[in-house]
Amino acid sequence: MEFSALGGPMDEGQILIHEVGYLEENDWWIFPNTVSPFWRFYYNFDPGHHVVFRSHTIPLEPANMVLIPDHQVFDSRGMGKVRHFWVNFSLDLALKKGDSVILPIRQHELDWVTAISKIIIGNDPRKHFNVLHQTSALLHSVFTRPEIPWNDHPRSPNALKIAAYIAKHYAEPLEVSRLAQTVGISARTLSDLFQREYHMSVPRFIARVRIREAARMLENTNLSIEEIAERTGFPNRYYLTRVFTKITGKPPARYRKDSLPGNRSDADSH
Repeated sequence: MEFSALGGPMDEGQILIHEVGYLEENDWWIFPNTVSPFWRFYYNFDPGHHVVFRSHTIPLEPANMVLIPDHQVFDSRGMGKVRHFWVNFSLDLALKKGDSVILPIRQHELDWVTAISKIIIGNDPRKHFNVLHQTSALLHSVFTRPEIPWNDHPRSPNALKIAAYIAKHYAEPLEVSRLAQTVGISARTLSDLFQREYHMSVPRFIARVRIREAARMLENTNLSIEEIAERTGFPNRYYLTRVFTKITGKPPARYRKDSLPGNRSDADSH
């Protein structure tokens, strides 16, 4: 279920939910080099699937929930049938360090996850409203837990505004100087800000957002690579292919092929 799909302006302390989902039988979860401008919340009711970072692997187990900050690169791996719940969201906080947080799930949090999952697959006439607000309650409960190593300072409002602007206008020409003008700062200040807040340059941030959208189109549409390049702000398919391969480790055509259910065993071998 989609809510604020492409982000938007945020106030301090606000959680912006983009997508909430539940699968009764998630029997194929092979997505290499996932890149997202949003945070992820994962919970599996059954063991068997994993999130893989460059340096470590996190099993998705019924006793734990996993938080993954924005702009991380990871693999999703799993082929056995599991009940899988997820939330994509944004907030103005950052971790002091680390690419993920593993938390033991408490009973009231599990009750929320269970209730939300039932609403998603049910016929509740107020499904959209109830999923949004119960998911908000779940995330607020999780984020107040003392185990999460939050950075002492919230993210800069200017960084959040620019990130939201990029998420909405990724298909348009995006120059650092023009982005800086939208919040009334210099291009150098904006560049320093993104290095401090997101640990990457502004052009790299833009590229990751565009590649995320390109990956979604490759997985879910029959658009040609030329059309996808045009719709995601790349000048041509060759430039898209070069950037896509650098970030995901695969050229677009191979990524599309491996994302097809008929190629499950082939994708799992990589």
